Amino acid sequence: MNNNQVNFDPITGQPINNVQPQQPIQPQQPVQTQQPMQQQTQFTNPSPKADGKFIVSLVFGILSILLAFFLNIFIIPLAVVGLILGIISKTNGGKKAVAIILNILGMIIAIGMLIFGASILIKNGYININDDGTVTVNDNITTQNSNGGTQSIVKSSLMRNTTWQGSDGSEVVFTDNRINWYKSADDHLDNYYSGTYTFYIGKDAVNYITTELSEYYVTSSELQSLFNRSEMYSESSFVVFDIRYDKFILNKQPQQIERPLVPWFGFLLEDGTFLDVANMNTGTYYQFTKK
Repeated sequence: MNNNQVNFDPITGQPINNVQPQQPIQPQQPVQTQQPMQQQTQFTNPSPKADGKFIVSLVFGILSILLAFFLNIFIIPLAVVGLILGIISKTNGGKKAVAIILNILGMIIAIGMLIFGASILIKNGYININDDGTVTVNDNITTQNSNGGTQSIVKSSLMRNTTWQGSDGSEVVFTDNRINWYKSADDHLDNYYSGTYTFYIGKDAVNYITTELSEYYVTSSELQSLFNRSEMYSESSFVVFDIRYDKFILNKQPQQIERPLVPWFGFLLEDGTFLDVANMNTGTYYQFTKK
């Protein structure tokens, strides 16, 4: 049997070619046109500009803390500037607070160290605060003796802020670089001398009396002979001080001062509590006990 069957047109009777049936056309998937990529522009916040005032304030605060112990007099204005810059800076929050606190601490430390240093200078006689509020600086406050290293105090530091009771009932008060000598310890308003003074002890006292007070004709050999005669009256306890009186009150009335410069010499004994001295103008001896 022939598998190739011929089909005839039923109307015309003509053979019809054996044509393979067409496969149904599958509808094509719609072509997806690719949309043009739209470039998306991302807007990012730019980095904030550094606050110059805050940075300077922070640096000044750190420096003021580190250097306050050494350069306190210069650190105070530095910390003040740093504090102002920290306050007006645009930085907010904890950072600003840190800068402000550092500058405040630096200022406090610097002021404290300045006060501490000034108190040491005043205590050791390098600086005197006078009765009228003025400040004077003593030069050559301390020297070193060549015989055994005994320290010699020059000018007013050794006697400053001390009171001495005289054997005659008088009282001598040393205040900074001034001296007040009252006739009576019970009356400081009448009958007294007042003036400035300088004080020397040890080898400095010997040099002063033999050079600056040479008109009194006290020689080094005479003093050395005196020192050799007694262990009590040694060079280390030898003192010289001169008083320049500028005020004399007698019976509540100011008096004229005939000899304003009065030098004294003698010895500071008993561990600095007993003063045995003589007036070089009159030769009068006085003895004072430290109160």
